[in-house]
Amino acid sequence: MQEGIIKGNVEFVKSEKKTSKGGKDYVRVGLKLDNLDGWVNGFGDKVTDSWSQGDEVTVRLKSREYEGKTYWDFETLTIADRLVPKMDDLEKRIEKIEKHLKNQKDVNDKEYNPDGLDTVNKPAFEEETDPFDNF
Repeated sequence: MQEGIIKGNVEFVKSEKKTSKGGKDYVRVGLKLDNLDGWVNGFGDKVTDSWSQGDEVTVRLKSREYEGKTYWDFETLTIADRLVPKMDDLEKRIEKIEKHLKNQKDVNDKEYNPDGLDTVNKPAFEEETDPFDNF
């Protein structure tokens, strides 16, 4: 396993109500994803309450050492975890739009017309003549 954010399908999920040594209640969640070799553990919350077998979930994996062994934990994603990739995507889109608009401005400065017509020096419409005026 590797630390970081991963996405996978839930194979098994198990929730247990526990009480800490300090007397505080919490929910322990065991999670087995289709793309992980073993189980990972974490704390239950509103997000984990809705998980069931077959659901696609995204979690952050973290390792920790305890009594000489490595254990793997998961955390549900924070709002920042979910928004940062979307914001990065929006920034890239804005850069493309700005570049496109700059190119359009450059084109307009040169009085470029994609139709090849000289609309700058001509009126918007020409008067129609009646073909019977000549009789």
